[in-house]
Amino acid sequence: MLRLYYGPNACSLASHIAIEESGLAFERTAISIFDGEQKSPAYLARVPTGKVPALEIDGHVLTENVAIQAYVAAAAPSARLMPDDPLSAAVALSRLAWFSNSVHISFRHMMRPMVLTSEEAAHAGIAARGKEDFLDNLRRIEVMLEDGPWLMGDQFTLCDGYAMVFFNWASFAGLDLSPLPALRRHAARMIERPAVARVLTIEGSLDRIADAVR
Repeated sequence: MLRLYYGPNACSLASHIAIEESGLAFERTAISIFDGEQKSPAYLARVPTGKVPALEIDGHVLTENVAIQAYVAAAAPSARLMPDDPLSAAVALSRLAWFSNSVHISFRHMMRPMVLTSEEAAHAGIAARGKEDFLDNLRRIEVMLEDGPWLMGDQFTLCDGYAMVFFNWASFAGLDLSPLPALRRHAARMIERPAVARVLTIEGSLDRIADAVR
C-alpha cells in the first residue's frame, strides 16, 4: 500500500496531484507543516528526515517531489504522466528539476527571508528580490505554455501538476496574475480535471484558485 504524507497548500501539492492522477490506490495523511508536525516524534518515526512530501512504499520511504513524481509515473505507465519520447521526457524532467531547485526557492525567499539570515535589516531586500525572481519565473512558465494547452504541448504531464503549486502560491500571496493570461488559462484547465479538483478540494484551495482564474 502507498501512503502519501503531504502538507496542505505546500509544495507537496505536486506529488498529491501526480498520485491522484495516476489512478494508483493510496492513502493520504495531512501533515501540518506550519504547526511543525513534520518535526514530531510520531512523524520522524515514519519519515526520519522530517521531509514533506513523503511516500511510503511497502515499508520504504521516498522523499522529494521529483523522485515521488518519477516513481508514480513509472508505477502507473498507462496514466502517461511523462512523455514517451526520450528527449521530451528529459525536457520534462529538466523542468521538474527547475521547478524544485529555482522556482520554489524564489518563492521561499519572497515569503520567508528569515531562512537566509537572522539580520532583520536584510529581510525586506531579500523578500523584494525573491518576489522579482518569482515573477520572472512565472513569466518563463508563461512562455513554456505557448506551445500548447499543457507545459509539454498537447500532453498533460507531471510538469502541469508542479506548475499548479506556483499558481496556488501566487494566488495565496495576492500577486497580480493579469499579465500572465496563459498561466491563468492553464490553471483554469487544471481545475476542470476531476483528479486535480479533488486534490484542491481536500487541500482547501479550490475556491481561491477558481476566483484567481476568472
